Amino acid sequence: MKIHKMKGRAWLLSELFYIAMTDKLPNDTIVVRPDMDPAWKQKIQDAFISLGQDPLGKKVIVDIFSHYGYAKSEDEKFDFTRQVLDIMEGE
Repeated sequence: MKIHKMKGRAWLLSELFYIAMTDKLPNDTIVVRPDMDPAWKQKIQDAFISLGQDPLGKKVIVDIFSHYGYAKSEDEKFDFTRQVLDIMEGE
């Protein structure tokens, strides 16, 4: 449950505690198979990016997913996530 949707549930937040903090981690990613046809990858990418730029499309993704748009990312941005996962798995 997202924090901004927890209005009236302050008791739940008071029960939470953290054991460690990390830098920001990417979340809510949209991924495709590495062997997908590059033309299809581009079409999917373009569709999601344009959805967030269209007023009606943006309203839909905000209402359903609490997303405010999409942007292209690079695999290197997930290196930190991989490092955290390795630590959690004891590697």
